Amino acid sequence: MLNDRLTIPDLLYDLETLNDGSLKEKKFLDSVDIITNEILFEEGKNIKLVPIRQNKSVLAQLHHNLLIANYKKPEFRKKLLLRADPEELIIFLKQVGSIAESANNLPDSLVSICEKASSLKWGNNPETNSFVKVFGYSDSIIPLTKDIRDPVEVISVVKKNSDTGQIFLPLYSERPFRQLYSYQSKIFYEAQELVENRHMRFIIQMPTGSGKTRVGMEIISHFLNQGVINEKERQVIWLADIEELLEQAIESFKSIFPHLGLRDTNLYRIWSGYKPDKIEGNSIVMANYKTLINFVRDHPDSLKPDLIVCDEAHNAVAETYKPLIESLVKKGTRVIGLTATPVRTISGKQNDELKEFFAKRIVDIEIDDDSENVISFLQKKGYLSHVRKHDINTGNIESSIPIEILKLASRARDLPDSFLQIMAENNVRNKKIALELYEICKQKTRTLYFGTNVYQSQLMCAVMMLLGINAVHIDGTTPIDYRRDCIKKFKDGIINLICNFDVFTTGFDEPKIDAIVIGRPTKSIVLHQQMIGRGMRGPKMCGTEEFDLYRVSFELPSIDLADNYFTEFWSL
Repeated sequence: MLNDRLTIPDLLYDLETLNDGSLKEKKFLDSVDIITNEILFEEGKNIKLVPIRQNKSVLAQLHHNLLIANYKKPEFRKKLLLRADPEELIIFLKQVGSIAESANNLPDSLVSICEKASSLKWGNNPETNSFVKVFGYSDSIIPLTKDIRDPVEVISVVKKNSDTGQIFLPLYSERPFRQLYSYQSKIFYEAQELVENRHMRFIIQMPTGSGKTRVGMEIISHFLNQGVINEKERQVIWLADIEELLEQAIESFKSIFPHLGLRDTNLYRIWSGYKPDKIEGNSIVMANYKTLINFVRDHPDSLKPDLIVCDEAHNAVAETYKPLIESLVKKGTRVIGLTATPVRTISGKQNDELKEFFAKRIVDIEIDDDSENVISFLQKKGYLSHVRKHDINTGNIESSIPIEILKLASRARDLPDSFLQIMAENNVRNKKIALELYEICKQKTRTLYFGTNVYQSQLMCAVMMLLGINAVHIDGTTPIDYRRDCIKKFKDGIINLICNFDVFTTGFDEPKIDAIVIGRPTKSIVLHQQMIGRGMRGPKMCGTEEFDLYRVSFELPSIDLADNYFTEFWSL
């Protein structure tokens, strides 16, 4: 990689101005050294690593991983090209047409030539492919051309030749169809009976990892079929707040509906670049809230849903989204909420609003043995993983937080960025987390770490890399193709630790996770449970028999954190 060719001052400048220049005080790299040396001292190792500012190999790795989103910037690529090996640079420049094929040496105007080459469009094109191949990068940094498929896709059902009996499967449904498990079937039959009643609203409550999306899509498939039987076209809207969840839901629908459907149906995407002109026929509409608000404004008469399904049901009562749902409800529209949060047993303003919105009807898993709760019931049956629970106590930090920020945190729906930033920069806390994380990574193949914020996730990643752990950092700016490559390497055991902030709370379906470390405090019960749920898939769900859950705990008596609600729920 060209990052290895940059000078140490170049590497340091970029790493000390991470996150749009917010680290100008150089605290990031200073903190890496302080924490790393204290870890080695506590472990009794009489060695001192080369300081991070002098460790060019680690600096280059960090430069690549933490600045992965910068490859699309011409100035970033220009800096790299200017440090390239001359022979490799000539090969690249010839391939992209910046110098003549017959040229044997670099021209005198090297800077202007590199500037011209770096200004070429970055994407899934010959120029970017040449950059990757010539300079030894992974294909994962190549951004795939944005999928500009038609926003409508016909989902075909399985066809049978009446003369020969031959079965024709759509390409996306060639995997064997899996029947619902018994506990899922009970949810399905209860929900199917309710959903045929006009104006019906209810919540389906199933723990993360127990298959609520799978059950939801089976309900929708039969709901659409009932419209075919009654010779009436039906329209279903599936709502989620992030695109990864929508894509996962589409994959689930495409693996189920072709086997159950009575007639082909239209699937519409409404998010990002997908903007259908109109919605027609028997259909399922997959949309995120923000894009759908604009679509409804521009196409006020296009949507007349018979059923609305709200994935992560708590979003349905958010101030910005509730009016949207109410505006979509027509004569007879049913509304279903899907949630992993134990709505029935947890009180509070948000949960009370949720129950009220869904008419206080809750469909949940029936426990048919002496289990204390649904989690322990599913654990006994092998559907969910058992939890070995550990605490990383970082002590009393309330005294380090200004009164005005504490007051803001106590009033806000969740902890504000200013509160999280103070915690993220507390190196006493960081050292305790890093020490535990290092011990975990030496023993576990796959560890997922939820950082306090982007800075703190990057910090933990840098410390672990300096200590020899195969780690990466991922956040919302990380390009999707690089993110997918990291997840694949995580599955294959090439990467042992993924540090992330605000990415893998949902939409991360790698079932075999050995340990989860939660370094992000939150007041949100939903968010807290989503983080824990990443490791909850049991052996019957292709997951693990058990996993280790490490929660960073601290004394913060003035704020009611979500962690307090799960003391008994997440036990063996």
